[in-house]
Amino acid sequence: MACFAFVTELYWPSLGGQEVRYRELSHHLATLGHKVEILTISTDPALPDVEEVEGTTVRRLVCSPRYKSLRARRNPWTILLFSFSAGRRLLAHRYDYVIFNQWPALPQLLFGRLCPSYTLMDWCEHRSGRLYRAVFRLCALSTQAHISVSSSLAGLLQDRYGVKKTMVIPSGIERSSYAADSHKAGLLFIGRLVHHKHPEMIIAAVDELQRKGCSISLTIAGDGPLLDGITLLARNRSDIRVLGRVSESEKRSLLASSWLHVLPSEREGFPRTIAEAMASGTPTLTVFSPDNGATAIVDEYGCGLVTDPTPAALASSIRKLLAEGSHWQQLSSAGLQNSELLDWKALSRQLVAFLQNEVVVSNTSRQRPAYDEAKQL
Repeated sequence: MACFAFVTELYWPSLGGQEVRYRELSHHLATLGHKVEILTISTDPALPDVEEVEGTTVRRLVCSPRYKSLRARRNPWTILLFSFSAGRRLLAHRYDYVIFNQWPALPQLLFGRLCPSYTLMDWCEHRSGRLYRAVFRLCALSTQAHISVSSSLAGLLQDRYGVKKTMVIPSGIERSSYAADSHKAGLLFIGRLVHHKHPEMIIAAVDELQRKGCSISLTIAGDGPLLDGITLLARNRSDIRVLGRVSESEKRSLLASSWLHVLPSEREGFPRTIAEAMASGTPTLTVFSPDNGATAIVDEYGCGLVTDPTPAALASSIRKLLAEGSHWQQLSSAGLQNSELLDWKALSRQLVAFLQNEVVVSNTSRQRPAYDEAKQL
């Protein structure tokens, strides 16, 4: 059995797409008999520096209570300290595989090629901008292989940065934990309430629908810096519920009972909520944006629609889908069927098989020059 190390800025009990991704993936790797360690940053001084969680060893190398606050997000000094702490452990302890989360990028830039282990970078998204492009070019060279959350992102990385050895590991789910209600109603936004996800656009779309004589309810679930503003927009409205942060069981119930999952985000990789909506028989409506990987996801799995990033366009797509019940059923059925491909049990085995093959190829390529030289002699 192999020994894995995941290097990631945050981990459970912190909540977020990547945190959940690594918790569930590491759990399934441990279930297969592999040893897994998580090297991460803590934001809670009450948490132990080292503990066992679901068969995984979590090592909180640095504690920064304000790391998740809005102003202190991705504090450079915390990242620098974490990077060198992680680097010391990676150099001093032998792992078979080290997987670096895309964020923060510094650990892999400093130590990705110095590790005696086989190293990979896990890409969760792409961001435009000159600085990001420069960092991503360096990241493309920082590890021996790469993991991408979607085939479209993998293609972009290859075309733009020359990334070649890439395996696609989507946002997996525990498939058996989700189900579809027989009666579905209303729109659902579920996720972190931040500017780039534009939850306010859905409220404006509901207003647009009302002006067209179409009434539909909206539920907004999630926490974040926009929560107070969104709550204010929905105040005294019977058609909009703002729930704030919800539990996992509440989230699954919302996904099961909602008619449409709406995600007007300008920047995504493979949103976990799309995978969860698929397994719940709930189609997704998202928007065109250069860095929104959700557009490729709904196209690849046939589980939703893409429209322009305006309230009027969202409202128009919702009205059309309401009028075409057979189209909604087609999207719902495709999501349910394709969600079977996203179960962590299958994905974890695919990852191990990919890594075992890469190590064999890597070892063979290292030995070949010596063999060829000996043959010439």
